[in-house]
This record gives sequence, structure tokens and C-alpha cells, in this order.
Amino acid sequence: MQRGLFVAILLCGSGLLAANRDFVLPIRLANAHLGQIFLGCQQGATDAFDRGIDDLAPPPGIQTGYVGFISTLSNSLLYKDIKAHGDLKEWRLSIQVYEGKPLKMSWQESQLPRFYSLSLLTGDGEVDMRKINHVEFTKDEPVAIVAALDLAAVAAAETEEAEAPKAEAAAPAPAPPTATPTPTPPKPEPVANVSPEKVRSGVGILVLAMGGLLLLVVIFAAVRRQ
Repeated sequence: MQRGLFVAILLCGSGLLAANRDFVLPIRLANAHLGQIFLGCQQGATDAFDRGIDDLAPPPGIQTGYVGFISTLSNSLLYKDIKAHGDLKEWRLSIQVYEGKPLKMSWQESQLPRFYSLSLLTGDGEVDMRKINHVEFTKDEPVAIVAALDLAAVAAAETEEAEAPKAEAAAPAPAPPTATPTPTPPKPEPVANVSPEKVRSGVGILVLAMGGLLLLVVIFAAVRRQ
């Protein structure tokens, strides 16, 4: 990695977006005594051994390789090494290859931390872990993984955070709910207004008609008896 980039990173300061920079990266292993090891950064951790955060590696297996992070504990390797945040962090590994069984390390690009660029340093040189996803070892050698704060990613995140309130303010207000029209009840049919005088007149006519009918019945009965 270029010296100029290291200088720029060191000048950046470790306070940028510290709360969002926690990460744990699994490193898968083949032909080793473990299936994977873990490195990362976390608020509250230190670069020394932190009980409850870091974990010791188990003893070597039989006829297989042995991999672990070199720790501040004497003669002890870690299979999980979580460090404090910083602009430049380094994990040193011990690689022991079993004869005839090349040891392979691999990782997923999607799990690499957003705010750090990771480089793998081996005896053959330095590689960007975003450009490759595995490496193979045929002999014992010291290996290091270096994480440097990615200034471009930090700047992009700061821009997103600054523009988010503007985007929310510019968003159109939701339309008010459409009022449902209230149905108009049907008008009642008009009721005929009959005056009491008309009612009495009609009753009188009906009585006269009934009386006349009764008179005809009496006359008809009398005629028949003669």
C-alpha cells in the first residue's frame, strides 16, 4: 500500500463514524484444524486479549494444518481476534501447513467491512482482498492482514447522511383522504291533506245512501206479501 495513503489515513482521525464501523469477518479454512477464524473491530475492544470478546484457538489437529492469530498472550494463538477501531489495524497470523496438504484461506467479498480496505500480506507480496477471495499456502510462513480506513467510503457515508434529511423534506406530503359522499335519503311521498269538513260530508252521503237502500228493501218485502 502506498505510503501517501497511509499518511492520509493517519491524519483522518479515528472518530469518523465509529459507531457504524463494527465488523467481524469470517476467514474460511481448508486443510486446517479449524473450519474458520474471525477478525474484526468493535467499540469497547482493545488490541490486547479481551476475555469475552477474543477466543483462544484449540490445539493442533492430527495430520492437518494449524492457523491462528498471534496474540499478546505468550505462546497462545487466537481463532477470534477483535481489535479496537483505528485508522490502521493489523492482524498477524501463524500458518503451519501439513505436508502434502496445501492450506487454503477464503472469504466472501460481501462480508468485507464497508469502511475499511483490507490487504493480505504474504511472502509473495500484498493483495487487495476485494479483488481476490482466496489464497493458498504450501509452506509455513508469516502472514498479516492489514485494515486501513477507506476515506472514500467514509466521505460517501457522510454525504448520504447529510442528504437524507433533505430528501425527506423534499418528499411530497401525502394526499388527504378522499371524502366519501353521504347518500341523500329519498324524499317521502307527499300525503294528501284532507280537511275535517270533507270527511264529515263524505260520511253523511254514505249514511243517506245506506238509508235509501234499506227503504228499498222494506218496500220490496211489503210488495211480495200482498
